[in-house]
Amino acid sequence: MSVFWCGFHYATLQVNGQRFIGPPELVPEPSYRFELFVKNLPRHLFERELVPLFSSAGFVYQIRLLMCFTGLNRGIAYVRYTNEQDFQRAVTIFHELQLTPRFLLYACRSLNLSKLVMLDIDPAIDNFIIREVIREVCGGECVFFGIRNCKEGKKFVIIQFKCHYETALSRRKLIPVCARFGETCYLKWYAKR
Repeated sequence: MSVFWCGFHYATLQVNGQRFIGPPELVPEPSYRFELFVKNLPRHLFERELVPLFSSAGFVYQIRLLMCFTGLNRGIAYVRYTNEQDFQRAVTIFHELQLTPRFLLYACRSLNLSKLVMLDIDPAIDNFIIREVIREVCGGECVFFGIRNCKEGKKFVIIQFKCHYETALSRRKLIPVCARFGETCYLKWYAKR
């Protein structure tokens, strides 16, 4: 299904439990700094209602709606605007908006976590091998290697991705790979900026 709004066509694509609404063609991709996190949406709302709703704050580049297996949405959306002014207006409009008597929205800047950290890597494994395996499995870029002094010299690596969505998909691919780098090796989100 797709939506036409204010002269723009927003195509819809559903992948891995997420519904992507947009982006319109020929619109340059904006920064992820203009992405709004919204929760407590009514579960029956989709692109026909969401594009006009979120466009009331400014030009919407893309909406990423989390979906349930039942076909309803999970009440969570990520809405990307094209500039800071529209984004700030959206926070003002949608945070604590009483959409219906049962649905008080919560809206804030998306954290856009785009890094993972792999911990407790066997110190005998060469950094080049770690880098190549990670690149092959998920395309992530190893941006920092370090040694964990409190863990008998075990290594860690910080892996950078383009955006939160790409990071989440890559995390699923990398979890099974951890065993190749040591018995206690594990992966977690890297939240420091």
